[in-house]
Amino acid sequence: MNPALLSTKGRGSCGTGSSPKGLTAARRRDAAGDWIDIQVKDNGIGISKLDIQRLFQDYGQATPETATKYGGTGLGLAISRRYCELMGGSISVTSELGRGSCFNVRILANCADLPKSAASREDEGVSVAIPAYG
Repeated sequence: MNPALLSTKGRGSCGTGSSPKGLTAARRRDAAGDWIDIQVKDNGIGISKLDIQRLFQDYGQATPETATKYGGTGLGLAISRRYCELMGGSISVTSELGRGSCFNVRILANCADLPKSAASREDEGVSVAIPAYG
């Protein structure tokens, strides 16, 4: 869960030099399960609807200019998406140019009980190094 949150926090401060505007977390139950919902909001540069499509792809950056100006490999949100899916959940974003973004992370509260088959075949044998943040 930590890598997904670190990636949304880092993404949330792109272009503003500041911390995210807000972080909220809640536990919710519905017919599909017991969930932990987390939102990370910022008041940064925002992302166009067209550019959002690239964010969760491997090596995806909102735009080439974003990669040049703010750096990054374009892997953070792709890895976060995989982590969330492995925990039975998802990650998504809503955004408006010039007004900021809201990243939504949703995972099963009891993801330890997921069957091993929840991991996709493409992720088998894959190991990922996560940098330490202090």
